[in-house]
Amino acid sequence: MEARRSVLVIPPSFVTLGSYRRRDRELARRLTEFYEVYYLSWRVPEDRTLLSRVRAGWDDLLRSPTVYQEEGLNIVHLPTLRGPFEVAGVYNRAWLSKLIRQISPSYIFNASTYLHPLPRLKDAVYCYDFHDLPVANSFLYRRVIDRHVRTEIRKADLLTAVSHGIVEYLEHKYGRSVHYLPNGADMARFEGVTQDEVEGIRRRFGLVGKFVIGYIGYFGGWSGLDFAVEVYKKFKGHVEDAVLFVVGSGEEVDKHRKRSEEGVIFAGAVGQDEVHKYFCSIDVGILTSPPVGFRDYSFPMKVIEYSAARKMVVSTPISELKRIDLPNVLLAEYGSLDEWVRALMRVKGTPWDPSWDQVIEKYDWGRICRKLVELLEGLSRR
Repeated sequence: MEARRSVLVIPPSFVTLGSYRRRDRELARRLTEFYEVYYLSWRVPEDRTLLSRVRAGWDDLLRSPTVYQEEGLNIVHLPTLRGPFEVAGVYNRAWLSKLIRQISPSYIFNASTYLHPLPRLKDAVYCYDFHDLPVANSFLYRRVIDRHVRTEIRKADLLTAVSHGIVEYLEHKYGRSVHYLPNGADMARFEGVTQDEVEGIRRRFGLVGKFVIGYIGYFGGWSGLDFAVEVYKKFKGHVEDAVLFVVGSGEEVDKHRKRSEEGVIFAGAVGQDEVHKYFCSIDVGILTSPPVGFRDYSFPMKVIEYSAARKMVVSTPISELKRIDLPNVLLAEYGSLDEWVRALMRVKGTPWDPSWDQVIEKYDWGRICRKLVELLEGLSRR
């Protein structure tokens, strides 16, 4: 009997908090239907403070290689060095080489922008994935990332990217063909949410009888939460029963919690196994990130998740959202309170059209994963 083929998945270089969904993890979970999946992981800091990051980095460096099962994945922990970059690249590549020799993967899906350069590969098909624009504000980081990306692109058999903007950026800068592989949502999970679960969340947070504007995700400085609160306050002048329901954590949430703003309700961070219920418990979803820099090249996963919950959405005009033109998403300029209020008033009276389901279903993670498998298998047969 032929042994089952395997794939090694390497997440992005940055460290994210464990309660948030990630593209690489969502794809890895679904790849288990086709392959034995090894998923490289490392210590997740308790929060984003420098002390927590240093502690997590130190633990990663001193850990012994381990493999354990979780969600059908073989979670791999290797000793990992996070800096300085040149030394870290050599150190981490050496450990990756040992792992690759041991598991002999048929495929490698790498989303690391600087931390995990791959050794030269003979037998594995190498897919290099771009979940974000490979740039940085710092001149030092920018040079490191560009050098790493150029090297990995030369090694890769296949390039994939999350947005049309990143596809075009990479093809223009590096002269390689890039395949579009968007973000998605677990449609079945959203469809399984019950009315009792929705009502329970609305009772718990005092949302019963309210028009709930939901903003869900991680709230870093790029989130535009300040503007979201301004929009809400102006909108409440037109709709008295409106509330702004903020689900997630981050420095912007910490700042606004201290202000105790009337009608702004904070749920805090919610685990991956529960957050889809919160998407289903709002009336309209918003995204107020300013469409500048790397954000304008992004594909915000939350917009698909709002849509999977059959919610209308108002968002700033991020380029990818303009490109894919979802029927339930209205775009309003960042900074224009009047335009946002008009958009919210419009979606408030717009019911979900069942014909939109087939548009949104194209972004199911299962379908996206099958496209990735087709690309990988196509190369392995050559």
